[in-house]
Amino acid sequence: FLLISIASVFFYFCVSDGLRKMGDVFKGLADPARRAILELLAQQPLNVSQIAGRFEGLSRPAVSQHLAVLEECGLIKLYKAGRERYGYLNSAAFAELRDWLTRFDRLSAADADY
Repeated sequence: FLLISIASVFFYFCVSDGLRKMGDVFKGLADPARRAILELLAQQPLNVSQIAGRFEGLSRPAVSQHLAVLEECGLIKLYKAGRERYGYLNSAAFAELRDWLTRFDRLSAADADY
């Protein structure tokens, strides 16, 4: 336990802020339901009820939890209009992700095989 705690503290203080943010982004992308929500929000901002209505097995509270994760990792932003909360994509986060991924575009399959 102590070793894990020390490693966590080391990681927190020694890893660049950008990599920590990128880890959060991948956490947001890891779940298939969250990826589906992002695809919906890529078309237009939607409220929680509209998103929940597109999924048979996903309740409104579950959608709210997914939106909270997506907001926490910076992939979406939420705003309140009356009693409804709307989600929309955070284009800056996707630009940052695209920029990070393009670093690997120059690698060919042969370069990656050591």
